[in-house]
Amino acid sequence: MAMAEMISIELLNALFADQYQLMGFVEDHPGDLPVFDPVDDDRNQVEVIIAGEPWSITASRTGWEFCHAAAGRTVLLSHGHGSPFDFEPRTLLRYVLSVDASSLLNALVLDNWILKLSRAGRLAPSRHRAGYYTVA
Repeated sequence: MAMAEMISIELLNALFADQYQLMGFVEDHPGDLPVFDPVDDDRNQVEVIIAGEPWSITASRTGWEFCHAAAGRTVLLSHGHGSPFDFEPRTLLRYVLSVDASSLLNALVLDNWILKLSRAGRLAPSRHRAGYYTVA
């Protein structure tokens, strides 16, 4: 399977759409977000409805993991995520694997994909955060 088939532009757009929606929720409903508690795991997770869809949110030291209850899509958002159109490689990998459990994508293949598209001028480093990329 070619790299392009593992990460399609539609899949990347779907991640951006989810990030946009979830970042809006984070901004509009900060009191509904769990705060990381290293002692009590039960306090790290909440169930919410976002745009009429059920999501679970799990707090971590660095941000939140959003899991769409029905579709199983998983989106990782770090504290201070700069733009919904930026992605961190680990976040993209997690998203792809949550959408397609049979995907052969791994960190090495993803790094090669990023390198290939960066050299082609289709991806660029994010202006908002080091280690993140955006569509050029």
